[in-house]
Amino acid sequence: MALEVKLDTFESASFACPICAFVFIIRLNEPNAFCLSTSCNNRPSARIVLLKNFDSRGFVFYTNYNSRKSKEIHENPNVALTFLWVELERSVRIEGIAEKVSNEESNIYFNSRPRGS
Repeated sequence: MALEVKLDTFESASFACPICAFVFIIRLNEPNAFCLSTSCNNRPSARIVLLKNFDSRGFVFYTNYNSRKSKEIHENPNVALTFLWVELERSVRIEGIAEKVSNEESNIYFNSRPRGS
């Protein structure tokens, strides 16, 4: 199955894999936020979070370990991410299993933030 991405009325691109299409779109219009959906006790929950990194491991975001989303992910690590590009009239939905980044990576990020943020 190929995914066609319409760039404008005169140009389009076709991709054999969704990840290739996502990488192409993200280079055109890099998002810094996405909708993170979780489910705990058969109750869905969704919120907007900031994308901090995208690499071979997947998509990286940070959260307080005592937050509701963190507790929900601990109970059920199956999550869905939805990126929306209004200008391109496209969205990408990704499903997967959330994992914690290393303590070192987490500490580096949280120590880089302004105090009180």
